[in-house]
Amino acid sequence: MAHPPRGQCVNLDAATVANPSCPVIEVCGTGIKVTVFLRNRCESYYEYQKVVGTCNTGASSSSCVTVSPGDDPMMGAYQSYLIEQC
Repeated sequence: MAHPPRGQCVNLDAATVANPSCPVIEVCGTGIKVTVFLRNRCESYYEYQKVVGTCNTGASSSSCVTVSPGDDPMMGAYQSYLIEQC
């Protein structure tokens, strides 16, 4: 799957939002993060956004962080995401 450019908001498609086991987000490396948002258009809403990734230059460059609805039930409600540099 092609990744969108960094800094570009992406709305999750309806099938992903409707699937209770999605989304599963994996971020590898130490210089990048993904922020997922409860609202479309990557709009913050109280505490309902989640940052996924390891923004720690002391960590291994091969480190990965994976989050899914199995880890955090709120993940199934998120509707958009943004890829950013740390």
